[in-house]
This record gives sequence, structure tokens and C-alpha cells, in this order.
Amino acid sequence: MKSGQKNFALLVSAIAITYALIAIGTHVYVRSVLLPKLDANRGALDRFEPRILADLKLLTEKPVYTALPREKNAERFLTGFIGWDGGDALETIEHTRLVDFMKQHQDALKSEDEWSSFIDDDALDDLDLAWVDQLSAYDYLDFETHPRYVDELSRVTETHGMLRAGILGRLPIPNYLELRFAALARAAQMSLENRAPEALELYRHVGYLMSTSDSLAGSLTAVTMLQNEKRLADYLDIEWTPIDNSRIDAMKRTAWAWGGIERLVSVTDGSLGAYEPYFARANGACAAMLDLPGPEGLLIDYLRPSVLGEPDVNERLDHQAVAIARVYEKCGHPEMKAFLAPMQAPLQVGRFTPNPARIPFLRRLIGLGFAAEANPNYVRFYEENPRQPASK
Repeated sequence: MKSGQKNFALLVSAIAITYALIAIGTHVYVRSVLLPKLDANRGALDRFEPRILADLKLLTEKPVYTALPREKNAERFLTGFIGWDGGDALETIEHTRLVDFMKQHQDALKSEDEWSSFIDDDALDDLDLAWVDQLSAYDYLDFETHPRYVDELSRVTETHGMLRAGILGRLPIPNYLELRFAALARAAQMSLENRAPEALELYRHVGYLMSTSDSLAGSLTAVTMLQNEKRLADYLDIEWTPIDNSRIDAMKRTAWAWGGIERLVSVTDGSLGAYEPYFARANGACAAMLDLPGPEGLLIDYLRPSVLGEPDVNERLDHQAVAIARVYEKCGHPEMKAFLAPMQAPLQVGRFTPNPARIPFLRRLIGLGFAAEANPNYVRFYEENPRQPASK
């Protein structure tokens, strides 16, 4: 064999050996480190399944709220009175007064011990909060009609990789803190007008609207308002039948758990196994909608393409995508399926910077590594009281 041919053969052999070593090393790391981390979330859900199912059974038999028909969306109305994260700044005299008053009395949101300070504040009378009363005419809150929401979603299918995470983060959601404070301040105004029972009914309705927004932040804010109801009734010295703590706690726990259930517990046809009979918006099943794409969905460019020897996770992704797409349909948000659509990543992310999503093996380590580390703890509120018996 000539020297040139021998050198070429050695080069090919070296490349083949290097390729094989990279493939083997990637497989070993993925199988021994990354996939077990991803599967740990499923294991946690399995561990707490009896308690989660008990909570869902309780909420099904004794709903926290009486569900309304979802005929009149409060989104456009609220846009004129409170700020929106991801939306245009709201610059009105009334909104400025509300924000300034809220800054002065932030502690009133944390403790009823501080309620007297803001109820006795003369500036409370200067707040024009009659608009809160009008929320009684609305029976749900959905972001899909917000202009920014429509505009951002129109870009998803043409966007790749982590840029999709940026779009997801820019979707507008109402400033729940402002809305919660406005409801509390309006209740205080009404109590001073000897309309305390009506005030609490309005306060609960505002919380209900938040719970219908198909967002985790909205559901958890509604939980906080429910927790405040009894204290507010006691403070106003009126008779009121609050929601019992067992249901409020169940609502809080399951709002978090549903995201994991929908992303990790699905069976082949996309149904949710033992959880399927409890899938209902009233049970918080749509609360995690904005979080469902998850790191796997947002890093689809890093996880879908595959070359010889590269760890293949397409079956796992297909399984997950079927379940998530089904949740979007059942929750009335098919437009969110755009986050599940594959797209060919560009070769470069900068003039001289190659796109990691186009580099075999490296892309898999990046994609699965980020997914393993960024997965939320869906059972966090069950773990805080691991020996607490299931709600009854």
C-alpha cells in the first residue's frame, strides 16, 4: 500500500474510532445521567399518585367554584384598567393612583394585620375602582384575544430553538397582583358603604375569573384570595361561608401537579391514565397550559434530528407531543400547538457562530441537559407535607 493510501486509511480509521467513542460516550451519559433525571419527575408523580387522585376526587365532588358557561371574556375590559406583563404600559391617572396606593400598602396583601392601615387611609376614597364591580358581568378570563398574544403566536412556527422560549415568555398575562389588590381595595370601599356581603361576593368572583385564565399564576392567585376570604370576613365582622381549607389546599397542590401529569403520565393514545376521569378546567387541568411546551418542546431542534449512533428520543417526544396537543384541544387553545411544530434550525446563529442545534451529539447533550435541569418540581406542595393524609 502506498504511503498516501496508508495515511488516508489511518485518518479514516481515526475518524471512525473518534466518532464511535463520541457516540458511546454520549449514549452512556444520556442513559446514566440525563434520562434518569428526566424520569425522576415521573417517579415523584407516581409516588404521590394516591394523594393527587384523592385531591382531584374531592374537587370533583365538591368544586371550589360554581363553573360558569364561559360566554363573556374579561380580557379586553381588564386591559383598560390593569397592567399586563408582556403588553403595552398602561398610563392612566386611575391606574397610576392604584399602583402608588398599592406600593404604600403592599403588606396588606400579606397580612390582615395591615388591613386597617389602608382601610383608614383617606387616599382609599380617591381610588376610582367602580370598574371592579363590572367584572361581575364577565364569566371567564382568556388571553387569546389580546393583540400581543395573537401577534406573538403568529411567529412561533417560523422560530427555532430557544427563541421559542422567548416568545412563550413574552405572551401577555395580566398583572395578577394589581388585580388582586384592586379587588381587595374595592372590597374595603364597599365595606365602608355598608355593602360588606356584596363586597365579598365580588372579591370571590374576581378570584374565580383568575382561576379560569388557564395559567398557573392565575390559579395560585385565586388560591391566595380564597385563603384571605375568611380573614376578610372576620375583619369586616360579617357572616360568610368560606371555602374549607381542605379544598383550597387541594386546588393549590393539583394546580402544580397537572403540568407534570399532562407532560409525563400520558399513555399511548395521549389519555392520562388514572387521571383521565378528572380532567376538567374546574379541577385545574388547564392551569399549566402556558408551561406545557416545556424544555423538551422548546428545544425540539436539539432533540429531533438524529444521525447514526446519536441517542434517539423521538419516540419519547412523539408520545409527549400527542398528550400535550390533546390538552391544548380540550382546553380550547389549539393555537398553542404551534410550539410543538418542528422546524429546521439554521446553520449559524451568528456570522461566525455555528448553531449548536446542527452539531450532532453536542445538540443532544445540550437539549437533554437543559430539559433535565429545567424541569419544575410538579409535586412540590405534596413534598412539603409528605406524611399528610390525602384530603377527604
